[in-house]
Amino acid sequence: MNREVFLTKDSFAPDDWKSWKFHMKNLIRTEDNLAKWINISERERRGITVTEKSYLWMITPYYASLMDPEDENCPIRLQSIPHPVETGSSSGASVDPVGDMKYAKTRRVVHKYPNRVILLVSDTCPVYCRHCTRKFHTTSLEGTYYNAEFGNDYEPDFEYIRQHSDITDVLLTGGDPLTLPDSKIDMILKNLRSIPHVEIIRIGSRYPVFLPQRITPELCEILSRYHPVWFSTHFNHPVEVTGEAAAAVDMLLRHGIPVQNQSVLLKGINDSVEIMRTLNRRLGLLPVFRTPS
Repeated sequence: MNREVFLTKDSFAPDDWKSWKFHMKNLIRTEDNLAKWINISERERRGITVTEKSYLWMITPYYASLMDPEDENCPIRLQSIPHPVETGSSSGASVDPVGDMKYAKTRRVVHKYPNRVILLVSDTCPVYCRHCTRKFHTTSLEGTYYNAEFGNDYEPDFEYIRQHSDITDVLLTGGDPLTLPDSKIDMILKNLRSIPHVEIIRIGSRYPVFLPQRITPELCEILSRYHPVWFSTHFNHPVEVTGEAAAAVDMLLRHGIPVQNQSVLLKGINDSVEIMRTLNRRLGLLPVFRTPS
């Protein structure tokens, strides 16, 4: 289907576009809504169809605004739109390639290394990466790491950490921790910071990439109460480094929150020296970076 006009950020009222809650209320979850942003290719249509009984997908309007509307090989489209190969079988493939279920100690605590644990505080992300190593936890329609034998209460998670004095480093991940409301994030950080042997708290989040509007003064104030809190985000391509993303990182830094980036090498997306050089150069200029005209 060819369209002369697609939605862009300018299609929305400025106050709506600045609101992360507006984006979350208007997530793109259907082919029809996606077609308002891009000219969907046959491969993408097939990917949506063949994965619909296996994996979830959704995209924020912000992240959709970064897509090339005509190029199916756009790095944003490749990372967020289902691909037909996702349902292919691979010899020896596992639904838990990183061993989360093997090392799960409570509903949320995964204790894989002696001095550090992860807390799987969410099974939801604002955009589901098609390359995610936790697809069974976040997007699989068949299940999640959240075992039914565990309750919803966080106390067993905190108690496990309290009882293991060798744990000095806690990473909040998921899913994306910032999908939680501010009050829940505050509760989790407060309890972790009350444990004397927890020295470092880290948050792993792609919200600065997928929906930088989620980084608000209110959230930053909460994070700043519990220093040291490290923020690890996940930019994979220079297109993702926008002025809005820069403003989000700037806000975190100005509240004394160290920000670091992890990138994964993705075939056809960033597997070239020039792309990675450009990405790292732009990230090195954050938060002063502004989107090139």
